[in-house]
Amino acid sequence: MVSSLGSLIRILRKEQGISQGVLSRGLCSIANLSKIELGEREPGQMLFEALISRLGKDSIKWEILVSEEEKQLFEKRNRIEYFMQSEQLEKVEKELESYQITGGASKKLHEQYKCLSYGRLYQKRGEYDKAFEEVVKGLEKTDFYMKETVLEENQILSKSELQLLYVLGEIFVEEDMGVNPKFYWKVLFQYVNTKYMDPFYKVKFYIKAIYYLALIAYQEGQYGESLSYCKKGLEEIVQKKSSYFLKSFLILVKKLKENNKIDCSNFLVFPKDIEGLLEAIERCEEIAKQVKQKQQYIRSYNSMCSVNEVIKNTRLYSGKTQEEIGIGKHGEILLGNQSGISKIENGKRKPRKTNTQQYLKNLGLVGKEEAYRLSIQGKDFEIQDIRWQIDFYIGNHEYKKAEKLYKVLEEKIDMKNPYNKQYIKELEFVLYYEIENKSYQKGIDKIFKILSLTRDDLERLKEEELGGFFTREELILLMNIGCVYHQNQEYEKALKYYCKVEQYLQDYYQSSSGNLYKSILHNLSQVYGLLGKYKKSMEKAKASLFIILLQNQGGRLESVLYNLGWCYGKMMLEEEEKQKKQKKEEYRVLCNQFFDQAYCLAEFYKQQSICSLIKEKRIIWNLKKIVEEKVSNE
Repeated sequence: MVSSLGSLIRILRKEQGISQGVLSRGLCSIANLSKIELGEREPGQMLFEALISRLGKDSIKWEILVSEEEKQLFEKRNRIEYFMQSEQLEKVEKELESYQITGGASKKLHEQYKCLSYGRLYQKRGEYDKAFEEVVKGLEKTDFYMKETVLEENQILSKSELQLLYVLGEIFVEEDMGVNPKFYWKVLFQYVNTKYMDPFYKVKFYIKAIYYLALIAYQEGQYGESLSYCKKGLEEIVQKKSSYFLKSFLILVKKLKENNKIDCSNFLVFPKDIEGLLEAIERCEEIAKQVKQKQQYIRSYNSMCSVNEVIKNTRLYSGKTQEEIGIGKHGEILLGNQSGISKIENGKRKPRKTNTQQYLKNLGLVGKEEAYRLSIQGKDFEIQDIRWQIDFYIGNHEYKKAEKLYKVLEEKIDMKNPYNKQYIKELEFVLYYEIENKSYQKGIDKIFKILSLTRDDLERLKEEELGGFFTREELILLMNIGCVYHQNQEYEKALKYYCKVEQYLQDYYQSSSGNLYKSILHNLSQVYGLLGKYKKSMEKAKASLFIILLQNQGGRLESVLYNLGWCYGKMMLEEEEKQKKQKKEEYRVLCNQFFDQAYCLAEFYKQQSICSLIKEKRIIWNLKKIVEEKVSNE
């Protein structure tokens, strides 16, 4: 069974007919790539992402263990991205000035990242010559040299290289530099559309390229063409449940309608209420700005931890001494003395690959010792794509689609592997629990049985706070215990398990698992609300919204706004009982606003369950739509 990163790189490369020379161009030597493919060398995080993205795959599919130094640089890049998105350009510049690059194989990739960030910074400031210079310099770090044709037929690009080319495209749209921007963006769009088969990696680049083609067509007076691109972009946004470039598309469609450039009514079946959608998005942006303690929410999308913190946290959780974990499989001492282990745990030293794996095995983390680990293992990468598509469907409650793929996946993977078996059993539970189980306690027992495939500390999990190290799937299973209690109105018990996962991510792995953290915050928001703790509920909802907007990887903005409206509605009813008219009216207005905005987004994303809930609450709580109130007042 193939399980190593190197093996998968080799398989993907050969499947796509890519030579080692083409894949390694400007990243590393062919000899180094050969060692990576053979499992003799582990790439750093930046090199890993560059290699995988050149093969058209997304690095977020992996759970990653990096050195403490790599983790700190990753945290810095996350901060830079947040400051860039929120237009805090002085802070971007300050972070870049303190971005320390050490030697090693990934040095040029860190330099390329700095060029990319400076290019984006200068472009945002309108300093186009400086931006152009930084972008070209960044591309040359990995031996990519600009040509008139932009991309040769057999050219493959890393994520960073493509981002640099996209910044260049934005410059060409904003400033006349003697390049035809439409031709340029069509070349990029064609590259993304043909080279990227991974829909989750492709989506951002695809949507952005379509937007710029729509914008260029509008600027050239080709209004029908512009609207056609807008339609294509908005359809992709709805299909992928993304918010990426949604606001930009809506503003462009609004301009087309306002200027009577073209009749949109017969051409674009959605969105029905552009103004309402823009208000909803701007409301989300305003809420995100108000979130406190933002740093704990600025995380990687996937699981990314330093091997140093995993060793330390797991040793303390297991109660083992430093001497006990420092013994090799033949009884030899792996790293000199206790001082060596202390340096590792404090992030002062990264152990060699073989020693790292032995430390983790000594700590009971068998099957979790690889630096680059996939949740399920198999002979090819197809099963990863299927798994991610299943997770996407489940996240959007499209269970019939998920079930079809589940049956395909079950036939393709080796059930002897405990992690594979755990994932399949987890899927079975999610898809069939409500049909098979009348007793929720049986459901909870079943989840613990699934957890026992990879863990032997079940009693501790029930009674104590979490510690040590958990895989993504193990954390999801613990969250699902909370979900079962939640569905059966055992809200205090649900809160207990949701808080376990939240506390684990807050206390031990502060820069990891943003997507999972977003889900936990959303669930906490719901259960706090059902317990009558409305302010706490709104705090968690707003934090969840902050992560959704920051990551732009899809989310449920309409659900968050609905939760906020629901909380204000419940607070309105409480004030009614107290006969406090002023507060009641304040909460009624806020409830109405959030319901209107949530409804608008839910209708756009085709989330009929949210639309139905809002209609139901309006009737029960005797609420009118804001637009109806305006008409009656007139």
